[in-house]
Amino acid sequence: MHLDKIRPGQVVLSTAGRDCGNFYIIYRVINDRYVEVVDGQHRRIENPKKKNVRHLKFLNYRFPDEGKLSNPEIRKFLKSFDEKGEELDG
Repeated sequence: MHLDKIRPGQVVLSTAGRDCGNFYIIYRVINDRYVEVVDGQHRRIENPKKKNVRHLKFLNYRFPDEGKLSNPEIRKFLKSFDEKGEELDG
């Protein structure tokens, strides 16, 4: 995955590990191999999870306003996204 395709605020689905099947928002790009992700509940902004980009499915959704990332807003956004059940390849 190229860095220019990985952006903070992008919605991803974990495809490997204990958290397989969970939706996250990319919080920070570490390098072309690793990102930090948050879900606002188990992985809060204060303690993001480091994930290998090979273990993520990139979706065609973005958090509407990256400047206002907060745990409650992230939870609300991912909950509504999860309920839709929509998965689009990025």
